[in-house]
Amino acid sequence: MQYRPIRATAEELGVEYNHLRFALYGQVRPNDRVRRRLPRLLGHPLEDLFSAESLAKPHDASKNPWRVQS
Repeated sequence: MQYRPIRATAEELGVEYNHLRFALYGQVRPNDRVRRRLPRLLGHPLEDLFSAESLAKPHDASKNPWRVQS
């Protein structure tokens, strides 16, 4: 797999840099846009890019571990 800067990739996908970075490091589940566009951009199946656990459920923004709880 070729090296691509995360920030440039996020811009090309149209997603927030932090979301893509956290998804790639397994800290959040990838959102729908990342699930659709990243495999096409990189030429690899989604299952090769993310673990089965991270793909088992859809992205839920309310479960962001860095979100401030009130």
